[in-house]
Amino acid sequence: MKTSLFDLYKSASVHRVRTPWAPWRAARTFLLTLDAYNLLIPTVAVHVDLYGSLALTGAGHGTDRAVILGLLGEEASKLDPTPLTASLNRSILSATLSLLGRHVVPFRPEQHILFHRDQMIPPGARTQHPNGIRFTASDVIGTPLFSATYFSIGGGFIVEDGAT
Repeated sequence: MKTSLFDLYKSASVHRVRTPWAPWRAARTFLLTLDAYNLLIPTVAVHVDLYGSLALTGAGHGTDRAVILGLLGEEASKLDPTPLTASLNRSILSATLSLLGRHVVPFRPEQHILFHRDQMIPPGARTQHPNGIRFTASDVIGTPLFSATYFSIGGGFIVEDGAT
């Protein structure tokens, strides 16, 4: 059973509502940082790696869809699911993402969002927490431009790897 964006908002289940918020915020935070480093325009690909419980329950809880909305630049605090669902569907059908609504890159969720169900913690992470998500932006020849790892620490909050 697929979870629609509308289900994320109307669900009374705390777990189902909170699960996507952190990945959504992490995706948007990653792009805002990428943009601040003037690396948004040279980016031609974004890959997302989910670990731990984000990987184990991600698709069923809409984590993949929340990540896409964050990469589109949508704010997690928006409560009207109608325009968000349209943006999400447009992105999936076109196989592209308009990063922060400004820079279009090819994007197919099945290729660009990987669920590492056999790994609890991202490789090389300084923070040892089982809810990790790593984003990597690459240039035209596939060289990573910027990568960042975040952790969902509960309640929709995120912490960047190594932050104390």
